[in-house]
Amino acid sequence: VYKSSWDCLQKTFRHEGMRGLQKGLFPAILKESSKNIFRLGLYDPILNTMHPLNYPGEASTAPAWKRMIAGATCGAMGAISANPFELIKTRLQSHSAGSLAVGNQYAYTGTFSALRSIVVTDGFMTLYRGSVISIARSMFGSAANLTTYSLLKDHARNNWGAQDGVMLDMTSSLASAFVSVVVMNPMDVVRIRLYNRSSQSSSQTTLQSIRHILTTEGPLAFYKGFSTHFMRIGPHFTLTFVFLGMLKRYLIEGSSSNVAGSKTSSMILHPKEESVPSSVIAMREEQI
Repeated sequence: VYKSSWDCLQKTFRHEGMRGLQKGLFPAILKESSKNIFRLGLYDPILNTMHPLNYPGEASTAPAWKRMIAGATCGAMGAISANPFELIKTRLQSHSAGSLAVGNQYAYTGTFSALRSIVVTDGFMTLYRGSVISIARSMFGSAANLTTYSLLKDHARNNWGAQDGVMLDMTSSLASAFVSVVVMNPMDVVRIRLYNRSSQSSSQTTLQSIRHILTTEGPLAFYKGFSTHFMRIGPHFTLTFVFLGMLKRYLIEGSSSNVAGSKTSSMILHPKEESVPSSVIAMREEQI
């Protein structure tokens, strides 16, 4: 049993080398790709449907509750698409030989070997084990992340005179990552237990898992691995939103340079109305 995140890192590197620290990399890439197609790709369209640019009687900036609903909706869709890859990633990463082996062990040779073995041995629906808690995690996490990030940026621009750019993206995304980890970590603990259980114990429900952790380990067990979780989520969210911000600013600049000579906008994130001022469009484009 590992005593801490640092102890886990040291022992894994000592026994398995750098390769051991990169277990599950391919399903992790597949998971993030499939999830963020929905989580980030649909956030603006959903929010724009709820709060159009020319929304009557309201400011152009969407309120927090609409951002939270948009974030939770696209987060749920992302969780459904990513759950099979998350399950495979967890099992690949938890597998270890010799004295480091703890819990259930699955000797998969790779992502597609795991996929085939799970479907043949346990059935297709096993790929969606833990999907209830995974959807809840993604809904709350995405709502917290996207809402916190966008509100912090708006507040910094409107009240502190901050200029939109890489530094604002970095600070806002890192703060939103911390909030997201606080919200998601308890559900992460439960989800990983569900993913890694054996088929013999597959009848255990999400609520039973929560009750078991609470009664046997106490409430603080839900925040096991918090520091490691933040060490992963912090850089991940920061890089994601820095690159996303750079892309959106590039698209906004390209749209502004072409608006005089064209009635249709080249922007891909929001439909535009000719009556909407370009300053409002730019503000709405930067809601995330």
